[in-house]
Amino acid sequence: MVNDGPFIILAFIVMAFRQYFVRSTSNVISSQTLFYLLTPFLIYFLAEKIEVSGIIAVVTAGLVHNSEANRSRFSSPRQMHLGIQLINLMTEVLNSAVFVIFGISLARILVSHSQILFGSLTWLIVGVHGAVTLAMTFSIANQISLQLFNFIIVVETVVIILSMLVPTILFKFLLLIDGDAEIRTTELARIRHDMVTKGIESLEAMALSPAVKAIVIYDLRDQIRKNTLGSFFEQWHAFTANKAGLTKLQGGEQRRALMHALDAERDYLFQLEKNHLASSDDIDEIYSELLLAESLVLDPRNQML
Repeated sequence: MVNDGPFIILAFIVMAFRQYFVRSTSNVISSQTLFYLLTPFLIYFLAEKIEVSGIIAVVTAGLVHNSEANRSRFSSPRQMHLGIQLINLMTEVLNSAVFVIFGISLARILVSHSQILFGSLTWLIVGVHGAVTLAMTFSIANQISLQLFNFIIVVETVVIILSMLVPTILFKFLLLIDGDAEIRTTELARIRHDMVTKGIESLEAMALSPAVKAIVIYDLRDQIRKNTLGSFFEQWHAFTANKAGLTKLQGGEQRRALMHALDAERDYLFQLEKNHLASSDDIDEIYSELLLAESLVLDPRNQML
């Protein structure tokens, strides 16, 4: 049995340092984010240095971090939101990198062993009947000969390709079409449209200058991507030429109008959920987007107004 004591200690030390840093007056989002991204590598090399498994240490640290993030998400909301986006980005990049590296390795194997591979279909039969997983193959790469390793890689390739192609082709004929995804997409579009309509209607109760009203309506319609490319270039040209022609007073008017409209949109979503007129998942998805839009209006650091 693996002793998980060193892993927990490493993860706890890093967590304690990170929490002390985020609660101090020296906390800087960029520095904290950099440290956050380097944490898995730091833990891995420290674990290897004390001769324990670096991979298990990183996994343990990830479990500790999940509970840490849940109980400290409001201590620095900007940092937390940025961290989530970076995690999603890094996940996509690393997952894609795995297949790129695998493709390069496979191409080299096919070129160097083309005569063996295409001279006999034995490897194909072995692949169809089963093989060890790709991860296990690479884990024993140093314990087997290069020729056997290349053979297993080709076998695993057949298994992976068949596992992707066969279900894709057969399930299309064997399974009924699931319309839930299409129905949900249509429902989300309807809710967004009605929400934006409520926001635009709320502007009628405000005494706005024509220039400000036109800009605010354009911003609200952008939530449902109803602005044409031509209208975008018109707005872009006007803003580039003279900041859309708005005075400082009109800029404040624009901010108040946007907040009033977004507040009406949030109230609409609240009423939908209160009266059970839409699913909570759909409302939560749209509500989160609405709050992000509202943060662009409220946060002076974004300089969007």
